[in-house]
Amino acid sequence: MKRLLEVSLSVLLFTFIFSFYSSSEAKTLRELRMEEAERCNKSIFTKIKCKTSDYNLSPTDYFKKRKRCSRYRDQADTVYQGKQIYKQCMEQYR
Repeated sequence: MKRLLEVSLSVLLFTFIFSFYSSSEAKTLRELRMEEAERCNKSIFTKIKCKTSDYNLSPTDYFKKRKRCSRYRDQADTVYQGKQIYKQCMEQYR
């Protein structure tokens, strides 16, 4: 009984603490997208950086990835499967 009382009081305490955080302070997805669009529309270089942030544009990494994917392709049973494996491998590690 004493343990149950302690747990319920701690839950009430946490509820009380987190009730001060207003949900209006949290940004919506639309607001986050608008901020990102404003950040990315400053200059041509920031636009390119925003569009390519998910990709690795290093030439040495590209050739390493191509070599690894070619090894996977060569281990396939048929040519068609090799092409599919190579394509998936190149898409996976963008």
